[in-house]
Amino acid sequence: KGEHQVYNVGGIERISILELAKIIQNITGCSIDVPKIPNGLIGAPANVGLDIKRYLNEFGEIDFLSLEEGLRHTIRFYKETLSKQ
Repeated sequence: KGEHQVYNVGGIERISILELAKIIQNITGCSIDVPKIPNGLIGAPANVGLDIKRYLNEFGEIDFLSLEEGLRHTIRFYKETLSKQ
């Protein structure tokens, strides 16, 4: 019920896609295959982060879950939801 329709609320942690894949691998037990791209993807930004200033300015700081804990909750939710279908 804020002033805006859209807020970035992803948290404040910054990690690479590879680090994200490794966390998900650790949580799920799935294996990952990382392609070797010598110079990275052409045109891909080196660093991307969410700007959560709008949220913090309007609602103030809150305690965020760690990325890993949030992923654990999300993965558990989807496993439970899909198992009911």
